[in-house]
Amino acid sequence: LARPDSQATPGKRLILFDDLIGAARSKEEAAEAFRSMGLVVTDCFVLFDYQQGGQQRLMERGIQLHAAITREQLLNCFILCGFISVRMASQVDAYCQKLTQFLAEGE
Repeated sequence: LARPDSQATPGKRLILFDDLIGAARSKEEAAEAFRSMGLVVTDCFVLFDYQQGGQQRLMERGIQLHAAITREQLLNCFILCGFISVRMASQVDAYCQKLTQFLAEGE
Protein backbone atom coordinates (compact mmCIF):
# COMPACT_ATOMS: atom_id res chain seq x y z
CA LEU A 1 0.00 0.00 0.00
CA ALA A 2 1.23 3.46 -0.86
CA ARG A 3 1.46 6.42 1.48
CA PRO A 4 -1.11 9.19 1.14
CA ASP A 5 0.00 11.95 -1.20
CA SER A 6 -0.27 15.41 0.36
CA GLN A 7 -1.39 16.66 -3.08
CA ALA A 8 -4.52 14.48 -3.05
CA THR A 9 -7.75 16.24 -4.01
CA PRO A 10 -10.51 15.86 -1.38
CA GLY A 11 -13.61 14.11 -2.69
CA LYS A 12 -11.68 12.01 -5.22
CA ARG A 13 -12.35 8.28 -5.21
CA LEU A 14 -9.44 6.05 -4.29
CA ILE A 15 -9.20 2.27 -4.66
CA LEU A 16 -6.83 0.26 -2.48
CA PHE A 17 -4.66 -2.41 -4.17
CA ASP A 18 -2.55 -4.96 -2.32
CA ASP A 19 -1.20 -8.47 -2.77
CA LEU A 20 -3.13 -10.19 0.02
CA ILE A 21 -5.51 -9.72 2.91
CA GLY A 22 -5.71 -11.42 6.27
CA ALA A 23 -7.43 -9.55 9.08
CA ALA A 24 -7.26 -6.27 7.08
CA ARG A 25 -5.43 -4.18 9.68
CA SER A 26 -3.09 -2.55 7.17
CA LYS A 27 -6.00 -1.86 4.81
CA GLU A 28 -7.94 -0.21 7.64
CA GLU A 29 -4.96 1.99 8.48
CA ALA A 30 -4.47 2.97 4.84
CA ALA A 31 -8.18 3.70 4.33
CA GLU A 32 -8.25 5.87 7.47
CA ALA A 33 -5.18 7.80 6.32
CA PHE A 34 -6.68 8.44 2.90
CA ARG A 35 -10.07 9.32 4.33
CA SER A 36 -8.48 11.78 6.76
CA MET A 37 -7.27 13.61 3.65
CA GLY A 38 -10.81 13.80 2.33
CA LEU A 39 -10.49 10.98 -0.19
CA VAL A 40 -13.33 8.50 -0.71
CA VAL A 41 -12.29 4.86 -0.25
CA THR A 42 -14.91 2.36 -1.43
CA ASP A 43 -13.08 -0.68 -2.78
CA CYS A 44 -10.03 -2.82 -2.14
CA PHE A 45 -8.55 -5.25 -4.67
CA VAL A 46 -6.20 -8.08 -3.63
CA LEU A 47 -4.76 -11.15 -5.29
CA PHE A 48 -5.30 -13.50 -2.32
CA ASP A 49 -7.77 -13.51 0.56
CA TYR A 50 -6.69 -15.68 3.52
CA GLN A 51 -10.31 -15.46 4.75
CA GLN A 52 -9.29 -14.31 8.22
CA GLY A 53 -12.09 -11.80 8.67
CA GLY A 54 -10.68 -9.04 6.49
CA GLN A 55 -13.67 -8.91 4.16
CA GLN A 56 -16.07 -8.40 7.07
CA ARG A 57 -13.87 -5.76 8.70
CA LEU A 58 -13.65 -3.78 5.49
CA MET A 59 -17.38 -4.14 4.85
CA GLU A 60 -18.04 -2.65 8.30
CA ARG A 61 -16.03 0.38 7.16
CA GLY A 62 -17.88 0.71 3.87
CA ILE A 63 -15.17 -0.88 1.74
CA GLN A 64 -15.97 -3.70 -0.71
CA LEU A 65 -13.27 -6.37 -1.01
CA HIS A 66 -12.48 -7.92 -4.42
CA ALA A 67 -10.12 -10.92 -4.36
CA ALA A 68 -8.72 -12.79 -7.35
CA ILE A 69 -8.76 -16.00 -5.28
CA THR A 70 -9.62 -17.04 -1.76
CA ARG A 71 -8.08 -19.69 0.49
CA GLU A 72 -11.17 -21.87 -0.04
CA GLN A 73 -10.98 -21.55 -3.83
CA LEU A 74 -7.26 -22.35 -3.84
CA LEU A 75 -7.74 -25.44 -1.67
CA ASN A 76 -10.57 -26.63 -3.93
CA CYS A 77 -8.36 -26.13 -6.97
CA PHE A 78 -5.57 -28.14 -5.32
CA ILE A 79 -8.07 -30.95 -4.61
CA LEU A 80 -9.38 -30.97 -8.18
CA CYS A 81 -5.83 -31.03 -9.59
CA GLY A 82 -4.88 -33.90 -7.29
CA PHE A 83 -2.20 -31.93 -5.44
CA ILE A 84 -3.80 -32.56 -2.03
CA SER A 85 -6.52 -34.79 -0.60
CA VAL A 86 -9.85 -33.59 0.75
CA ARG A 87 -8.59 -34.61 4.20
CA MET A 88 -5.47 -32.47 3.84
CA ALA A 89 -7.54 -29.49 2.66
CA SER A 90 -9.81 -29.89 5.69
CA GLN A 91 -6.77 -29.95 7.98
CA VAL A 92 -5.33 -26.82 6.39
CA ASP A 93 -8.69 -25.07 6.65
CA ALA A 94 -9.11 -26.08 10.32
CA TYR A 95 -5.60 -24.79 11.09
CA CYS A 96 -6.32 -21.48 9.35
CA GLN A 97 -9.59 -21.09 11.27
CA LYS A 98 -7.80 -21.68 14.59
CA LEU A 99 -5.15 -19.16 13.61
CA THR A 100 -7.85 -16.62 12.77
CA GLN A 101 -9.47 -17.13 16.18
CA PHE A 102 -6.11 -16.82 17.94
CA LEU A 103 -5.31 -13.57 16.13
CA ALA A 104 -8.76 -12.16 16.90
CA GLU A 105 -8.30 -12.86 20.61
CA GLY A 106 -5.08 -10.84 20.60
CA GLU A 107 -6.79 -7.64 19.46
